[in-house]
Amino acid sequence: LLAHPYAKTPFVIAAAPGTPLDSLSLNQLAKLYLGSPRTWADGTPVRLILRPTTDSDHAALQSVSPEIAQALNHAQQRVGLLVPDTDQEAASALEKLPGAIGSTTLALVLSEKRKVKLIALDNVKPSLENLANGSYPYHKKMFLILRRNASLDIRSFVEFIFSPAGKLILEANGQLPVRE
Repeated sequence: LLAHPYAKTPFVIAAAPGTPLDSLSLNQLAKLYLGSPRTWADGTPVRLILRPTTDSDHAALQSVSPEIAQALNHAQQRVGLLVPDTDQEAASALEKLPGAIGSTTLALVLSEKRKVKLIALDNVKPSLENLANGSYPYHKKMFLILRRNASLDIRSFVEFIFSPAGKLILEANGQLPVRE
C-alpha cells in the first residue's frame, strides 16, 4: 500500500452552539483541560469532550503545545468526562451537549454540516485561508491509501481529486489540496 497526501484540514476546537466563547489563547485552552473554569460566563457547565488516547485527534491536540499536552493528559485521568469513540459521536456531543467543547476538523464540520461553534485560537480563526497563509498552523494531513498497482479507475479518481473541479469540492468541504 502507498499513502498519498492529498489535503490538509484545519484541526479545530469547537463548542456547542450558544457557548459564550469566540476565542481562546493556548494558555486558556490548557487551563480548560486542567479543569478551570468549571462553568462558562453564562453559568453553563464546561463539558470537555475528549478523544481516546489512540485517536489522531488526541495526538493532534497534544502537538499544539507542551502545556496543552500536559493538561490533556491530566484531563484523561479525570473521572466522568465524555470520551466518544468516533469522530461522528464526538461531533454529535459537541452539537447537542450544552457547554461542550472539544476537538474536530474543519473537514468534518463542513462535510457533515455540523452545527458547532468554531473557536479561534490566539484570535486566529480556523479557516482554509488562514491555514494557507500560515496564520493558523494547526492541521491534520489527509491521505489516500492505494495499492501499488491501483486500477485505472482508481488512478482516474486520484487525478480527478487534483483537477480544478476536484479541488473545488475539497475546498468546499474544508480541505486544502496538497500534492507532495
